Amino acid sequence: ESRTVVLLDGSRITYDKCLLASAGDPRDLYVLDNNQIPFSLREHINTLTKLQHFVDLDSALRNDDVEHLTVVGGGFLGTEMACSVMDHVNNGKIQVSHVMVETGPLQRYLPRYLSQYIGRQMRENLGVDIVSDRLVTGLSHNNTNNGKKDASPSYPVVIDISGYENEKLETDYVLLASTHITPNTRVGKESGLEIDPTNGGIVVNGAFENMNGLYVAGNLASYFDSSIGRRRVDRYDHAVNSGLLAGKNMAMTNMEGNKEQNVYKHQPSFKSELRGLNVTLEGVGIVDSNLTTIGVWLANRDKDTKEVLERTPTSDFQRGIVYYLKDNVVVGIVLWNASDQMNKARELINKKKTVSQENVASELQSLILLAPEEWLDVIQA
Repeated sequence: ESRTVVLLDGSRITYDKCLLASAGDPRDLYVLDNNQIPFSLREHINTLTKLQHFVDLDSALRNDDVEHLTVVGGGFLGTEMACSVMDHVNNGKIQVSHVMVETGPLQRYLPRYLSQYIGRQMRENLGVDIVSDRLVTGLSHNNTNNGKKDASPSYPVVIDISGYENEKLETDYVLLASTHITPNTRVGKESGLEIDPTNGGIVVNGAFENMNGLYVAGNLASYFDSSIGRRRVDRYDHAVNSGLLAGKNMAMTNMEGNKEQNVYKHQPSFKSELRGLNVTLEGVGIVDSNLTTIGVWLANRDKDTKEVLERTPTSDFQRGIVYYLKDNVVVGIVLWNASDQMNKARELINKKKTVSQENVASELQSLILLAPEEWLDVIQA
């Protein structure tokens, strides 16, 4: 209420308007705590959180001492990194293992058949060793040699893995690729601000205002989306647009005679490029494989007769749209090599498009028309 910022040294700064936009930290992977990594392993472990970390990764890939690299995390960042690394060093000199607790890459976000397709493509086209259904429980320094000069060479890092049985994976370099951010709500908690117990973050209204003069933006804000409900988003597109809106509202309410606030109506999107697989994913809304999904795909055709081929477990997926439904309402959309349809996808989420249970496939086929309907096929999962 006093509109005062208290600094660590006890000094105070008063304000008319204040914006909280603290950077968060990568969400810990499984039972791993990034802050508990042994200091002796720091040069072999990369958490991919700062620009310098990617510079370090580039240097490591150019280092002839790195023969085996392990990516931990089956989300978007982990899958992107596994593909990018192999596409970057696809000369057979570096072996890449992709360790995940899920059964396949991106399984939390994509329907099972697409997760299996990506995993198969990563193995066959890029040579990635996918280690699925494994929980990483610890990282330690490899003391196998015990200082003996005649001992066989070993990798410096040991990854403890729990699966059907406890295992150990030796490697030169580890990427801890956490897709999501844990918001830094410390200042909010100490100030008595309301914290969203479900989504995390500081609770704000649609104008990103917490209370009179105090605004919150980016991944720190838990805001109300009129199409989806209360949510917190840790995407770059949201960071840019929420910051712009909050800043505009802060400036406009200072202008004499103008107290009107703008409400956030933008549907933030994300983009994920799987290099080497010729796949670009763009999504908007709630992308969760636990929801009912309907995939509308450009059908595969016979090269000679041009007839539409029936889908098989080894079919290719060139271009399509995956709709995510909750109570027959479209709450999320993933565009698979269909980036040109993002504006239409945003419109559908904002309209809270409802489809009938009886004609769900035919209705979704025509919502965003990729091609004549006879060229399309539909997969429900």
